[in-house]
Amino acid sequence: RTLFFLVYYSKDVDMSNTFPCLAVRKSTLNKESKGGRCVYKYSSNTSVTLMGTKEVKTKRKDGAYKHPNMFSAQYHEGENYIWHDIELLYTDYIYCAVLKSNFFGIQVWVSKTHLENAREIPWICSLVYDLATDKPRRVLYDWKECPCG
Repeated sequence: RTLFFLVYYSKDVDMSNTFPCLAVRKSTLNKESKGGRCVYKYSSNTSVTLMGTKEVKTKRKDGAYKHPNMFSAQYHEGENYIWHDIELLYTDYIYCAVLKSNFFGIQVWVSKTHLENAREIPWICSLVYDLATDKPRRVLYDWKECPCG
């Protein structure tokens, strides 16, 4: 199961201390409900890793889309868990994905494999990010600090 790291995002909020080295991978998939669970983790070093799971549902933004192009995930707000939509702007289905949400803004997620082997962000995902926003990149993935696993 491929692990993806959040490399950078556009929201004007510093998440480097809140979610250092944030990564996510698919855990389970339910084809009937078109949802599943994902495992997320974050850690600024190799000795301490914080992990959790999230229920995720898929849906279509509107009827113009033939296939689901959005995720919905629950986030804790105060005493409640509230569903938030995460729009899939682009993916190459292997190495990277560009997402859009209220929490992070425009985001570029890259597979652990690509980060280890190519040591760069796929150019197409960088291009989609630049086309989706004019905001600067807030880098979350620290090439020296983030563990690759």
